[in-house]
This record gives sequence, C-alpha cells and structure tokens, in this order.
Amino acid sequence: MGNVVSSSGPPSPPSSDGTVLLNPPLTPAGRPSSTDVSPDQYPSWKTATLELSSNGTTEWVFFARGSSSAGHVRFVESTTGKAEVVVHVGYAAEGALDTLNVCLLAKGDDVRGVGVYTPHRIHVPRNPLYIHTVIHLPAGSSMHNSAPSHVMTTFTSNTSYHLSLPSACPLTGLNIQTSNGSILFSSPVDVKGDVTVRTSNASIKGSDMRCEALKVITSNASIEFGRVSSRPSTSLPLAERTRQRMEFVTSNAPVRLPSIDVPTGSVECKVESSNKPISITFKPVETPTGPDKSHLDVRSSGSQGVLLSGLDLGEGGANKLKRETDGRIWGHVGPTSGEGSNGSIDVASSNARVGITFGP
Repeated sequence: MGNVVSSSGPPSPPSSDGTVLLNPPLTPAGRPSSTDVSPDQYPSWKTATLELSSNGTTEWVFFARGSSSAGHVRFVESTTGKAEVVVHVGYAAEGALDTLNVCLLAKGDDVRGVGVYTPHRIHVPRNPLYIHTVIHLPAGSSMHNSAPSHVMTTFTSNTSYHLSLPSACPLTGLNIQTSNGSILFSSPVDVKGDVTVRTSNASIKGSDMRCEALKVITSNASIEFGRVSSRPSTSLPLAERTRQRMEFVTSNAPVRLPSIDVPTGSVECKVESSNKPISITFKPVETPTGPDKSHLDVRSSGSQGVLLSGLDLGEGGANKLKRETDGRIWGHVGPTSGEGSNGSIDVASSNARVGITFGP
C-alpha cells in the first residue's frame, strides 16, 4: 500500500529557507511551450509569477523540496529587466494542488527567493505533480562595478536544468544542486565568481564555461564542456592570488574536456571517473608574469584509459607529472611556451591506460 500524505495541508518551508512573504494564487494556464512532458500525463496546468529583489540582496535562491514532484528548470535572459521566477505546475488531479506550497521567501528585508514545497510522502501515481520553472535573469554589465550582482543558488531533486544565461551575466556565483536530472548549459557562461554544478545519474554538458573556482559532480553519466577557463581574481596582485580550483567527478562514464585554458595564476584541476575514458586538452595562456605552479589530478579506474594533451612543462620542467595506474601510460613532452604555464600534474588510474601529450 502506497504512502499517503496527511490531510493537514501543504508543507511549510523550513525557517532556514527564509520567511514566507507571499503565497501567490496559482492561475489556470496552458501547457508551457518549453516543456516536453506528455500532455496525457499532465493535462492541466496552473502558473504563478514571483519577482525577486534586484537591489540590496546578494543571493537569489530557488528551492523545490519534497518527493511528490519531478521537474525542469530553465534559465533565460529577462526581457523586462526584472529577476522573476515563473512556476508552472502540471497535474492530472485537482486534489494534487492541495499538497503544493509555492511561496516567496525573504531574509530580513530582502526578497531573496522562491520555494516550491511538496510532501516527502504521497500516494503515487495517483496525484503526481510536474514543476516546470523558468528563472528570468536580467543582464548585468561586466564593465560597471556598480551593476547589481548576485549569487544564484538552487536546491531541487528529480529535476533537469537547461541554462541559457545572459551574455552580460549578473552573477557573481552559481550553485546548482539537483539529482536524477541532466544539466545543460546551452550558452557561454561567464561568472565573476565560483560555480558549483551537482547532480546524479545524469549528464552535465556545456559549451564555454569561465569562472573562478569550478566544481562539476555527477555519477553514472558523462561530463563534457567545450571550453573551460579559470578566471583569476583581478582584485589582488598576482603574487597574492588564491589558487583557482577546477573539479570534475563522475563514475562509469566518460569525461571530455577538449579545451582547458590555463590563465595567469595557479590552477588546481582534479578529474575523476571510472570504467570510461577521460580526455583532457590544456591550452596554456602565455603571460609576462612570474611562474605560478598549477596542479592537475586525474583519477580513473577501469580499462578505458586517460588521454591528456597540451599542457606545457614550463621553464626548467617546473611542471611535474605524478601518476598512479595499473594500466599503460604513453605521452609526449613538448617545448615550453611561457613562464605563466608552469605547474604540476598528478594522474592516478587503476585498470586503465593513461595517455599524455605535452607541448604544442
């Protein structure tokens, strides 16, 4: 017998999510054109539009908590200049909406986010819900320090993502946390801060990612980015800059990083997978600055192997290569291309071949 939600009404958000300012009414709407869910499964739809503070707050958040719904989140550029979250709810039975709470959240005086809450226990499949959310972000300006900037954080489950961020991204940080849903960046991403992207059992893909620290984690699915570059902090002199970090972790799936640009400053890069190939190409950026060491740590298990290419060993072999594997390692070390590309490499693999090519 299935779990049945109590009749005490929709769940309330935990206090850690913020104060509830508004429970907007859901109005009848058509099926959103940007969703591909079956109209037979979710024949009816309602929607609510909630606006976030564009000034004052430094963080925007979106929470979707509970186990009685699946969903999809899209990021798009706002056409109104406002930061808005549009929540579309698909359902088959009207009674399913009695288990749903959509609300505007605040911390202090800041309207900081939107919460969508469903119970953790519900009779399935009688009253399923599908939450299709569109987050509209206003374009910022990287040329004006006074332009509003924000960290965007989402916490969801059983939800996929499609992000098409504004070309002049207003974000100083991006934190996407979900499970059992793919994450796709369909446009270049340039964030003036850290980016964390985490899911499980689903792929993470993007075209061009530029940020400071980057963490990409999934399981049982591939990771692939066309180009990744680490944005060094420009607020400090080179000698005082913190080492930038990149991390890509999955299992039982390939990792493809055909272009990692190594900029000014130190870069620490970690890549892990198992049973599938890893392919990484480094493209050092020549700079007139002093040699800051970078570090690459690649770990793989299985029989598919690792292929690294492009990272220069630097002046006097300042970059170091360390590897652990029970498979074959092959590679080539090329001439130096500039002091700014100096660094070290750590490669660990079990049951896998490792191939390495350095230099131009």
